[in-house]
Amino acid sequence: PRVFDDLECKTIQPSCRQFPGLMTGLFNRHSLLTKLFKRNTFSRSYLYVGEDFTGPRPVDWVSGCAMLVRREVIEQLGVLDDGFFFFCEDIDFCWRAHKAGWEVMYFPEASVVHFSGKSAEKVPFRTLVAKHDSMLRLYRKHIRRSVITDPFVLAGGLARLAVLLGREALRRLAC
Repeated sequence: PRVFDDLECKTIQPSCRQFPGLMTGLFNRHSLLTKLFKRNTFSRSYLYVGEDFTGPRPVDWVSGCAMLVRREVIEQLGVLDDGFFFFCEDIDFCWRAHKAGWEVMYFPEASVVHFSGKSAEKVPFRTLVAKHDSMLRLYRKHIRRSVITDPFVLAGGLARLAVLLGREALRRLAC
């Protein structure tokens, strides 16, 4: 049976996740904390680590790189929110589908080659800013429970963005 149990999976990337929450910013697929604490509950839950995906099953959201959507869903929800640029529009769409009572299914038999990050390589600084802007939009639209958390989320997002921009700048200088 095919079970996702490796956070470092390179060949077969599970293209579904649970909906993000406040802790996802700290414990996501690429975060330092996930790499240091591979068995942490937040990352394992978000990434469906240890879950059985040998057959079709309902999930929170699937990657938009290969998403099939019923016409009735688009007629009810509309298309992808163009307020998201380049990131998180698939998460938002699936979240809206769930809220409207639709089920999002993952089909492990389907196979797609997705060259993740190839578009982003061309404009890495703009990409990082756009990604964080989309994550903030997703937070405000679906995750926010109180404006009290906003300063913490914004500070965390800006700190993460600063680290990633600095790392990208150092990488470019080294080339």
